[in-house]
Amino acid sequence: MCAAGRRVICPDVMSVTSWHTPCTQIGVSAWQVTVSDGPCVALLCPVHDAEMRTRSTPWSIDAVPVTSIIRYRR
Repeated sequence: MCAAGRRVICPDVMSVTSWHTPCTQIGVSAWQVTVSDGPCVALLCPVHDAEMRTRSTPWSIDAVPVTSIIRYRR
């Protein structure tokens, strides 16, 4: 399942976005995201993946696709 609304939740309690409700789509893209407990790897569905890639999530300051991490470490 997609981690949006589960492991990755928007901290803004004044607005209601799709990041507040658990997403029921299949997670297909791995992201390393920093949450309150520290960094974690989470799978996101295509819709939430696109939001992360276009930076439509200003509250996610430390989020990178896992493929970028693998390329960087080589």
